[in-house]
Amino acid sequence: MPARALVPLLLALAVAAGVAFEARRGESAATFVLEGRVVRIHDGDTLSFRAGAATQRVRLAQIDAPEQGQPWGRRARQALARLAEERDARLVVVDRDDYGRAVGDLYVGELFVNEALVREGHAWAYPRYVRSPGIVPAEDEARRAGRGLWRLPAAERQPPWEWRRQHLRRR
Repeated sequence: MPARALVPLLLALAVAAGVAFEARRGESAATFVLEGRVVRIHDGDTLSFRAGAATQRVRLAQIDAPEQGQPWGRRARQALARLAEERDARLVVVDRDDYGRAVGDLYVGELFVNEALVREGHAWAYPRYVRSPGIVPAEDEARRAGRGLWRLPAAERQPPWEWRRQHLRRR
């Protein structure tokens, strides 16, 4: 389902839940902002976000963190928890994924959490979806500095999208 088709539904849910809804000038009609709280971390790039009475699962946009079965997967989850769990946050929702999760950029105060995870070496820039100018330079910086997963031997640094293709489709 195209993201534009979700706007009326999400707007109605946000209004019903008493959630702050703010369309920003210059952003697509499907982009909106929710104010709320990160209530659970599922893995290095997935969390539960409560806005008003509604809680939804969120996939962080533009990045891809190692899966739980991959090297650095547990550490990526811990990093996201350290940055965002049980904190008030702002979620800029940009899409819905094939699993029905909101896809968005997460801010805790002024910290852009998606970019911070990449800068600290806990996630890759997801080439297919990067649109913020700081994400790719953050990965380059982490790689050069040998931060996070970039300390692992090269054989253990498989991008998650490649790892999923090899491991999850065999089931």
